Amino acid sequence: MARQLIDVILAGLLPLTILVHLYLAPYTKVEESFNIQAIHDTLLHGIPTRNATAFFNSHYDHFTFPGPVPRTFVGAVVMSGLTRPLQIILNLLSPGGVDKFTFQLAARGVLGLLNAAALVHSKRAIDTAYGKVAGRWYIILQASQFHVMFYASRTLPNMFAFSITTLALSNLISAQAVAIRSQKSVKRRRLALYLLTASGIIFRSEIAILLAMQTLYLLLQGKTSLINEVIPAGIFGLIIGLGVTVSVDSFFWQRFPLWPEFIGFVYNTIQGKSSDWGVSPWHYYFINAIPRLLLNPISWSLCVPLALVNRATRKTSLDIMIPLLAFVAIYSVLPHKEWRFIIYIIPGLTGVAAGGASWIWTRRSKSILYRLLSLGLIASTIASFVGSFSLLYVSSLNYPGGEALTRLHELVPSGQQTPIRVYMDNLSCQTGVTRFLEQDAGSRFVYDKTEDETTLLDPAFWQQFDYVLAESPERIIGSWEVADVIHGYSGVGLGNLAGKQDSAPALTTRGFIARPLNKMLGVYNEVARVASQKATGGRWPVVKMAPKIHILKRQDVTNMAKPPTDPRLQRCLTRLEHLLASWEECNGKPDNHRKDDTEALFEDAYILPTKIFSLERKEQDIKNKSGKSEEVLKSIQARMDVFLLDDPQYYALHQEREVALEDKSGKSEDVFLLDDPQYYGLYHEREVAVEEQQRLTEEHWSVLAEMAKSKETSDKAMETNMEILEERHELEWFGRILDHIEPS
Repeated sequence: MARQLIDVILAGLLPLTILVHLYLAPYTKVEESFNIQAIHDTLLHGIPTRNATAFFNSHYDHFTFPGPVPRTFVGAVVMSGLTRPLQIILNLLSPGGVDKFTFQLAARGVLGLLNAAALVHSKRAIDTAYGKVAGRWYIILQASQFHVMFYASRTLPNMFAFSITTLALSNLISAQAVAIRSQKSVKRRRLALYLLTASGIIFRSEIAILLAMQTLYLLLQGKTSLINEVIPAGIFGLIIGLGVTVSVDSFFWQRFPLWPEFIGFVYNTIQGKSSDWGVSPWHYYFINAIPRLLLNPISWSLCVPLALVNRATRKTSLDIMIPLLAFVAIYSVLPHKEWRFIIYIIPGLTGVAAGGASWIWTRRSKSILYRLLSLGLIASTIASFVGSFSLLYVSSLNYPGGEALTRLHELVPSGQQTPIRVYMDNLSCQTGVTRFLEQDAGSRFVYDKTEDETTLLDPAFWQQFDYVLAESPERIIGSWEVADVIHGYSGVGLGNLAGKQDSAPALTTRGFIARPLNKMLGVYNEVARVASQKATGGRWPVVKMAPKIHILKRQDVTNMAKPPTDPRLQRCLTRLEHLLASWEECNGKPDNHRKDDTEALFEDAYILPTKIFSLERKEQDIKNKSGKSEEVLKSIQARMDVFLLDDPQYYALHQEREVALEDKSGKSEDVFLLDDPQYYGLYHEREVAVEEQQRLTEEHWSVLAEMAKSKETSDKAMETNMEILEERHELEWFGRILDHIEPS
């Protein structure tokens, strides 16, 4: 009975851990954006039955931001369908309406529970292969790993495929663990190969390598039949996978036929575009990624080797590990590497580690060595849980964009009904902003995510917005005040806990559990402060935070609550305020300057500097383009230098075919026109590049002239304002003197 209770508790440990990770880090990153936006659109806007193209254009995110290659909608449609019953229930329970962000959490929760169910199902395979004690250790080791638990609910294509590959692996382990070849094991192998084929076609092409390694290993072991098992499973998986992805994605992208994963494979692997995101050495997966994914140092340094060395567990462990490590070895050939590309192997490696842990644990009473190893295993597992939740805490601080948009909605007064236009910059969109966080289309908020640099340099573009979420407020043109600043993770280092500035930052999550968790952080800060003062002189490892997203609110230029930051403009504005304040007192007194003239001069003095700033950015952009143009010219000239006239044959041809041309400046030059079309093409290419260089130079001079003119106008306006203010000051005192004289 006690063991059954333990098994029930352990069965709930994985889904509970995944949901805790989801709750404490509820926002998403840019890698998840396509699928989370697609889930939003299919769940809240529905799937059109007519006029699909027009409907997608007006409601769906992927038509506005398609990305470099199309991606599959299959995972998003499935998650949307599974989340819809929860949506209906939540709407019934909340007649006043449900916050859209709740549906994002619900959709991610469904995905996390699917992956948890696959991991719990794989425990049965570990029970069959190594015994029930190993199955329990499998759950414990898996729950203590950060990456699988944290990403299980995240809408990455890899995590859509993860539950399928985990089910396939558990079927293979169960089939290989049985010595007798039965019809049940044949069905399990066939199902595993079918699942791997379909998931590779729909979600991630690298699974094809894993499929090939598993199939090859089974064939070499003589455990499967090429004709009766492999080919039928492959054909069935191919038909189902292609049928699903082509039909679904051709409809949502309005392109037929469309196989997104094949296009992505060609783009990233054949064309090598994935290398633009960075390259890693061939041993990265073995030396770096796998130890980080397993996390527990004893699991990969002791338990796995022990399972391989021990005669009782060696065969099963080799059957699991050889295909998985062969997949990693072959996939290591590609230069661009990320841990999530090999996450499918982690349940298998964890199962092998659980087999080694079970061997140690069941012998803990037989010798002191096994007792010490068991204590080390417990300590290492506890440390892994602590490390995993520490990583969760740090990761929760890494989504300033989502936190900023949530904070903005809190800052805007509830009574403000006019349309509120909000601009969200690139960092905001990459670190948490999704359509689930945006208010409904019929609400008072209107959102913009423009990325075009030319548009962002136009001062008129910024005049439409009331609020801006910006990483760099100095790049935002116009008059803005900082309403709030959202801080984010900026590294880990030694801090001084004598003061409270280096205390552990509070969790950004909201809800009933946030307060006790933040109280626990407060207790930790106090304990760490006391311990550091006694042991290390106040120095202690701390999480460093830095400003990430600034919430900017438009200033009213005609009635500014805060002065501008430029000292000259501050002085000018202060004196102008005195002028306007004394206007009534000076009314009827000697006056030689009208109020509208003063306001026009004020606009010249205050608005023109923002235009100058825009011109300076435009000048820098032209300089960058000019530099690239010079590099192109140098490259062309270097290729033309190959045709030097040192060769007598070329020189003779040059004498016969020399042509004198007049360029734009009136100077003549000798042009060497050979019959070789390559040289003629280079010559023409150089002429085009020279024209582009001349155009950029002219544009540069034009911008410089406009900047000089704007600066001159601004300076003159500033000087005139100063003169007017001095004059007004004198008039004010003159008026007061007259007031004192009149009674007598």
